[in-house]
Amino acid sequence: MLIERPRGEYNVLIVEDDSAIQAKLKRMFEGLGYTVSGTAASYNEAITSAQRTLPDLALCDIGLIGHRDGIEVAQKLKEMGNVAIIFVTVNNDNEVIARAMEVVPSNYLIKSEAAMNQNVLDIQAQIALKNLGTANLVAQDQEVWISSRGTAHKIKVDEILYVKADNNDCFIYTTQEVYDIRQRFGSVVSDLTEYGILQVNRSEALNINKVSQYDKGPSSIVLDYKGLSESMRQEELPRSFNVTVAHRETIAEELGDV
Repeated sequence: MLIERPRGEYNVLIVEDDSAIQAKLKRMFEGLGYTVSGTAASYNEAITSAQRTLPDLALCDIGLIGHRDGIEVAQKLKEMGNVAIIFVTVNNDNEVIARAMEVVPSNYLIKSEAAMNQNVLDIQAQIALKNLGTANLVAQDQEVWISSRGTAHKIKVDEILYVKADNNDCFIYTTQEVYDIRQRFGSVVSDLTEYGILQVNRSEALNINKVSQYDKGPSSIVLDYKGLSESMRQEELPRSFNVTVAHRETIAEELGDV
C-alpha cells in the first residue's frame, strides 16, 4: 500500500446528490476497508458531517442539492483542516474545472465506468492520502484548527501550554483541554513555531509566552498555569520542563532574562 496506516484508520466523506451513486461509493470504500465517516447530498449535510467527524479524504460531486456546490464544500473543508479532496463529477466545463483547481484538489475525475472502478478509486485515494501526509493542523491568524480523534476543533494559540510526543501520538495541552492528534511531533512544532511554540527537548515544545521562570543553571522552565479549566486542574501537569543542550541557545535567545 502507498499509505502508512491501515485503510480503516482513514475517514472518508462522500458528498454526492445521486443516492444510487452515493450508495455505490459507500459500498466500494467500505469494501476496501476505509471508514466512511459520513455521506451527504448538500453543502449543509457535508459540513455538519465534517464538524462531527473531520474526514481525511472527501469525494465531492460538483452539483449538489441546494444553491451551494461541491467546490464550496471543498473550500470549507480545507478551512476546517487538512483534508484531501477528490472531485468525482460529470461536469467537464472549463470554467468549473478552473474554479475547482483553486481548491487544489488531489484529482478531478469525470464520472465514467473506468473512473468509478473500485481499484482505480482506491489508488486515487491512496495517492491523495499519501500526499496529504499526517498533517491535521491549519493556522489562521492567532487560532488553529486541529483534528483530534476525528473531530475538528478551533483553539486559540494563547491557550496552548505545551506539545508533547508520546510514541506515535502527539498531544497538545491547552488551558482548556488536552487534544490527541495523529501527527508527527516535529511537524506540529514546525507548524506552531511562528506562534512561539518552541521545542525544548526531544519530546516537548512549550509556549514561550507562558513561561513564568527560566533557570539557566539546570536549564529548566516553569510555565504559568493560570486560567486552567476545571478538567485541566485535574491533570497532572509537569512542574517544570528540562531544556536539553541542543535547544538551550535558541531558548536563551527567546527568553532573555525571564
